[in-house]
Amino acid sequence: MEFDDVDVRIRANPPRSSPVDAGFPWASIERVIFEDGGFASSDVFYLFTSVATDPFVVLTEGEGGPEFSGALCERGYFPPEIFAQAMRSSGGGCYVWPPATSAE
Repeated sequence: MEFDDVDVRIRANPPRSSPVDAGFPWASIERVIFEDGGFASSDVFYLFTSVATDPFVVLTEGEGGPEFSGALCERGYFPPEIFAQAMRSSGGGCYVWPPATSAE
């Protein structure tokens, strides 16, 4: 996981899966979902963008994950107060920003 002022790049070599090397501009982020993995799994960000049909997936405990979490909040893509609430959670909940509307 790397990022600068313009772009985000995700590189991973997951076991039993193909390597991942993908990126997107910060400005393309349309929706962020934080999934609390509870005590048994990693917490995950799902990033929905205007440049891909499937979400980009970022493990918060992965390399660069903590820094990315902070940058996501600093840039206004996920409110810090919602992130703090999500980090205190351990019940497996999901936090969506911006919130889904009834039309979606």
